[in-house]
Amino acid sequence: MLDRRQTQAALQQCLRQPVFILARDGARGLLGLPASVRRSLCRLADVPSSPQPADSAQPALLSAGPAHHEQGYRQPDGGGIYAGWHWDGATLQLFTDRYGIHPLYYFWTDGVLGVSRSLPALLAAGAPADLDMKGLSVFLRVGYFVGERTAFRHIRVLPEGGSLVWKPLFSADSAPQVRSNPVCVAPCHEGPVTGAAKKRYMDGYIDLFRQAVSRCLSVTEGPVGLPLSGGRDSRHILLELHRQNRLPQLAVTARHFPPRADDDADIAAELARRTGCRHEIIGAAPSRLTAEWCCHLETDFCADEHSWARGAGLRLKTLGCTVFDGLGGDNLSESGLVTEERCRMLERGEYAEFARGLTASPAVFSETAMRLVLRPELYAAMPHEMALAELEEALRRCSGDPRPARRFFFTARLRREVALLTFGVFGGGIAVAPFLDASLHDYLCSLPHELLVPRGFHSMTITAAYPEFADIPFEKKGTVQRDDAAHSLRLCRELAMLGLRRRSRLLNNAVLWPRLLRGALDSRYGASTRWFTLTAAYLYHLEEMAEACGAKREAVS
Repeated sequence: MLDRRQTQAALQQCLRQPVFILARDGARGLLGLPASVRRSLCRLADVPSSPQPADSAQPALLSAGPAHHEQGYRQPDGGGIYAGWHWDGATLQLFTDRYGIHPLYYFWTDGVLGVSRSLPALLAAGAPADLDMKGLSVFLRVGYFVGERTAFRHIRVLPEGGSLVWKPLFSADSAPQVRSNPVCVAPCHEGPVTGAAKKRYMDGYIDLFRQAVSRCLSVTEGPVGLPLSGGRDSRHILLELHRQNRLPQLAVTARHFPPRADDDADIAAELARRTGCRHEIIGAAPSRLTAEWCCHLETDFCADEHSWARGAGLRLKTLGCTVFDGLGGDNLSESGLVTEERCRMLERGEYAEFARGLTASPAVFSETAMRLVLRPELYAAMPHEMALAELEEALRRCSGDPRPARRFFFTARLRREVALLTFGVFGGGIAVAPFLDASLHDYLCSLPHELLVPRGFHSMTITAAYPEFADIPFEKKGTVQRDDAAHSLRLCRELAMLGLRRRSRLLNNAVLWPRLLRGALDSRYGASTRWFTLTAAYLYHLEEMAEACGAKREAVS
């Protein structure tokens, strides 16, 4: 059964995030705000003078919420991962870090602009709750949004190195100006990758990573927490913290939902034992639906994964610690997504074929499933061709980068989905990402393509840097799977209870309900329902949120 107590606690945590609303007095967009938000708006007085057309009167302005706010961390050299806004009485500026990794959401409608780190908080404050069919057409097929889209048509996220500037006093029809400043790094041209060259590149990686961890420690106050897996990124961080005598106060490893095996928990435990780090293994949540529901809120309805890590995230938040996370390590130095074939496709300009391959992945919601599970009118509003066009546009925006495939997965999947684990599920306080240190990031982006494809460079670098731990194996994902009959049976029962209480306007009830009922009674069939259950859970929740923040705003606000 969906645990409403836990989901309400997650919602309230989102709604506690600061929201800033700035509006012109009398703007049409004010009518769309909840009554409680309109009552909180204050008339601004003594605003600084601003250039005005000779025949126009200076408009009165209204605002609510903190005029200055920033989240994340900045380093002394100007680097870091952060986002925020600043209003000086004449100009409102929204800003984010060089990658746009720390999410910052905003809406603009008819003379009203709202901004917050939390998308649910923006909805509660009055952002229009209309769904974005173009955004969802991609999300439901590949598992992440591209560009600046979200599940809601009027809510956007700041782009890479992005800024938004609004000068509401300048003219009556002025609109915000959004700018992007993406990072583009020239590749290294030093000839073939010989054995000596590979060692030189590994030595550079080792040295720059050590500097990156030191810079992250320089902005760290209090205890350090580490999400630890059996993979490479978190291991690299743990071994370097151990070398610098700054072991985490606690390393946590989350057990996965079936069918994924938990061999990485054993590997993480051995790493912790050998380094002397205190370690806890957090069991998977008993209710998959409750974990999914809470993660939808914590990831702003922009991710279709991460629910497995929610228990670890809650444990880290109770410590009030700075989380050291391996965000970006795999993408920059050992990505399974950046294959030789995909690189060649983008070199040849085969954007349509690349996009079609993304939507045909066996790991995502299939076209057949969408036709069955979605209501016919919803499927017609987000056809396959729409998603392909959006993906092609995103791929073309990466075409000027020397490494377009790596660039795409960094700006799309890592920025728009994976980062939400770091700064949403784990990031109750401050989360730092050593792999995104500017010097290290730019170095890894400059490395020769032959060094990173095929995979293995990161593993060899870790082994070379910490040879005393070389005997501990790395997790091999996908090699072993667990039986998930009981897990799927419970999930189908929880979803069936949702469907029993309400008839969805997004889901095809006549098709979905019999399958949920069968999955709730037949464990063998239930184990085969992963092709639709988690997407159905997402759409049930998205619909509930849109309705609560549309026709029934006061219930949320």
